[in-house]
Amino acid sequence: MKSQIAYLLKALALLALGWSGTAFAQEAAAAPDEVAAQETATRLEAIPPLLPTESFAGRSAFRGFHMSPDGSQLAITRTINGEGQVIIIDTATLEVNRKFVLGKGDRLDWLRWAGNDRLL
Repeated sequence: MKSQIAYLLKALALLALGWSGTAFAQEAAAAPDEVAAQETATRLEAIPPLLPTESFAGRSAFRGFHMSPDGSQLAITRTINGEGQVIIIDTATLEVNRKFVLGKGDRLDWLRWAGNDRLL
C-alpha cells in the first residue's frame, strides 16, 4: 500500500513538473521497484535475531511452584548446577524472603505448606 501511494505521488509530481513522454515512463516504471526494495530492507532490519535451539531444548531449572494457603508467599524449588534450592518469595513485593540451599546432588522429592508460614 505504501509503495502504491509513493508511486502515485511521484507520478503526480513528475506531471506537475511538466515531464512527459519517455522520460516520465522510464521514471514511473522504476519507482515501484525502488520503493519495494526500500520496504524490504526496512523489514529485514526489523527482524529480531534467531534464538538458539538450546533455549527451548534444555530442562527448566525450576521443578515446582507451591503457593501458601493465603496466597501471600510462593515457594519455588529449583536446581542450579546440580544444587537443589528452595526459595520463598513474597507475592506482594516479589522479593525473596528466604532461600534454602540443599547439598550438591541432593534433591527435594516433595514440598507442602503447613499453614501460611511453615513448609514441610
